[in-house]
Amino acid sequence: MPRIFLKVFVPGPFSGALTYQAESPIDRGMRVRVPLGHREVIGLTDETLPACDVTEETKPVLEVLDQAPLLSADIFRLTAFAADYYHTPQGDLLLTALPTALRKGKPCPPPRIETGLEQAPNYALHPEQIAAIEAIHQAAGRFACFLLQGVTGSGKTQVFSELIASTIAKGQQVLLLVPEIGLTGQMVTRIQAQLRGSLVVSHSNLAEGARARAFAAASHGLADVLIGTRSALLTPMPKLGLILIDEEHDSAYKNQEGALYSARDLAIV
Repeated sequence: MPRIFLKVFVPGPFSGALTYQAESPIDRGMRVRVPLGHREVIGLTDETLPACDVTEETKPVLEVLDQAPLLSADIFRLTAFAADYYHTPQGDLLLTALPTALRKGKPCPPPRIETGLEQAPNYALHPEQIAAIEAIHQAAGRFACFLLQGVTGSGKTQVFSELIASTIAKGQQVLLLVPEIGLTGQMVTRIQAQLRGSLVVSHSNLAEGARARAFAAASHGLADVLIGTRSALLTPMPKLGLILIDEEHDSAYKNQEGALYSARDLAIV
């Protein structure tokens, strides 16, 4: 009888998705448990192939772990580009987008956000800051890439805060990347002070549950701001309007173990 076949991205040195058999179609971007060699792994579904009669054996999907997709079409397109550009497996890139708890097959937890303190700014913008903000505002609604250059203490984070406020006011989300985990706390404190909205934080030192809840909040559009290290770039954000990269020259934005990519360069893509 006709069977349904499904493309599934799994971890490992594979040039593309592997084919598995399914009892019914499964939406793209959902986690499934599948056999791989002599073990079982968590994979991410890609496209469903037409039902057909075949004679060769195809291994079955053992379990569908989600009721709705976790990753968007945008993330699939971005990781497809990265896999080709960096010659790295797309399955590894897609799984990098998921927090550790979700890669282990645990249920996606309910989202959790932190709220901004909405404090009045205790500074006055100087002309160079105003010029930078206005230049970026003029590019609203289209792609543009800017380099904000200034010595330490010159007020770059104040520019970030103003841009975040204007982006949230338009109903859009902001992704703010920092190069090192140790810098996230300071950045969160400074951004949260003035923030009129909500934020979440993502990096590998967080507890598995906390990172998964942040992923859920950002991917459902509930968090206005996501602050994280390089892997946060692959978090789905349905209303993304602005990406900010602090210390963009830092080599820590290059992931050189496992799935290879430069978060700074992929942010531009």
